[in-house]
Amino acid sequence: MNDDQKVSFISKVIFEVIFIITSIIYDLKLYKLNNEINSKGLKNPFEIVSFKNNLAISYFIYAILLIMIAIILVVWFFNTNSNENSNIYFLILFVVTIIINSLIIISIFKLINNPILRAILIVGSVGFTALVASGNN
Repeated sequence: MNDDQKVSFISKVIFEVIFIITSIIYDLKLYKLNNEINSKGLKNPFEIVSFKNNLAISYFIYAILLIMIAIILVVWFFNTNSNENSNIYFLILFVVTIIINSLIIISIFKLINNPILRAILIVGSVGFTALVASGNN
């Protein structure tokens, strides 16, 4: 592996490690928020969305961003692997990235789906319906 390939490989590892650490911290905080929502017995979607100054909306946006970053990293690693005279290290990194990022996406989706995603979808649907109804008048 030449020096340019080493720098490329190390930079990709650093990006992936930062992403993994960020995702773990996010998942832990989201898990804690879900527990707070459940322990308070919040069932009303409007209460869930407005809980702690609309914190659920922030977590929803972060979930979308993290999922997009996971996909971008996989695509970036794939392009690097297919464009360069890659060696086995890039191939291993690519496979590991697919596995780890897939697990992260599944974890994020599982955590955000209960109860935050449902509440945001309901509140968004009600808001959209009200907007369309008021526009028809």
